[in-house]
Amino acid sequence: MRPGLGAEVVRGLLRHAADNLGLKEAYGMVSADNAASLAMCRRLGFRPVRDVVDDDGKVTKLMVITTTEPD
Repeated sequence: MRPGLGAEVVRGLLRHAADNLGLKEAYGMVSADNAASLAMCRRLGFRPVRDVVDDDGKVTKLMVITTTEPD
């Protein structure tokens, strides 16, 4: 996979969410063990909301980002 491709895809989805769906925020969930995806989310501007612990003890990070500019 080309470096930066994941971030490019997420940016496109966020633009679509804002421009075509009118969403003001977008949420994502990332495994707490996935350091690369968590780093990408931080670079894109995602903020942590909370940790979600599954029945098997695995932790997933719930993240949020504002998709529109403040008025």
